[in-house]
Amino acid sequence: MVERLQKEILDAHFRNLTGGLGSVRPEDVARVREMLAALNEMIAARERGDDYDFPGFMERYGDMFPEHPKTLDELLEVLAAA
Repeated sequence: MVERLQKEILDAHFRNLTGGLGSVRPEDVARVREMLAALNEMIAARERGDDYDFPGFMERYGDMFPEHPKTLDELLEVLAAA
């Protein structure tokens, strides 16, 4: 169930990210895929109780999130609202 919800949230956010673009370039798609992989890794690390680098994630992908979330929970809320 969690995986399905994550997929739905990420699919909605991907549609929002690409919706404003006239044409989606392969490198845009690749970057979104990289971001999603990094996000999934952070979520998995948190579920295991491991440390994760949210500031590093935002440094690399923060331009995709104009809401500027400060925590992983805030980021997930942004994605859920999309």
